[in-house]
Amino acid sequence: MRELTLEEVQKISLEIFTKFDEICREHNLKYFMMYGTLLGAVRHKGFIPWDDDIDVWMFREDYNKLCEMFEKQMIIGIDLINDKNTKYVMPFGKITQKGTIAEVENRYKIKKLGVFLDIFPIDNVPNSKVLCKIIFKIQKIIFHFLGMSVKLRFPKNNQKSFIYLLLKIPLFFIAKLFTYDFWIIVANKYRCFISNRSKNSKNVAFIFDGNIKDVYNIELFEKCIELDFENGKFFASQYYDCILKQYFGDYMELPPVEERVGHPTKFYEV
Repeated sequence: MRELTLEEVQKISLEIFTKFDEICREHNLKYFMMYGTLLGAVRHKGFIPWDDDIDVWMFREDYNKLCEMFEKQMIIGIDLINDKNTKYVMPFGKITQKGTIAEVENRYKIKKLGVFLDIFPIDNVPNSKVLCKIIFKIQKIIFHFLGMSVKLRFPKNNQKSFIYLLLKIPLFFIAKLFTYDFWIIVANKYRCFISNRSKNSKNVAFIFDGNIKDVYNIELFEKCIELDFENGKFFASQYYDCILKQYFGDYMELPPVEERVGHPTKFYEV
């Protein structure tokens, strides 16, 4: 295996993004660039120089249609990974490039994972931010049990290992009383319950992120526009300025040099 450079990973990520965009346009599925991808599009007209992945939001209905599409047909060069086709402990999908392998530091091993694009499905959440915080915390606990039903992770810092074991092992045995499939059902039923109870709410969020900055007024996602990203044009909210200010603050200001670091993930060509 050969480790890929940042420039090579960015190139492959852009190829995945282009295929994803073509699929969404062909099947009338709506998506929005978010997080570092949206910031990169606005501030750099492409990737943030030290970033290597793509992040998008999709409404739950469109996200489910995309997942069904990948279940029914094979798309050359890419796979969609989610909780239906592998023991995957993340509450969102990843479109991954075949022929590459990702080595994610201190995370659960995910079969078939290579260079990837993250797709975060969004749902209705309550108007109350206090209630949102409670919902996010409960969901994090559920996914904590889900993760431990697959594997108990250990920190690399040996000084913390003993305390970590004291806290985690009892919870690990509780998680193991039930199967991975059980915890997936619990997580999805909880999400459906929250979304259904909030269907008249004005707010949407990626429920599982647990970040109150991720709660947005749904009107921000009613209209989308195309923004330049590297050598193509991709969709974003028309109100990208409001979104970026809410999440990043003064987003046009570059961070200090010491903070300009990417993810710890390593990618390899096979």
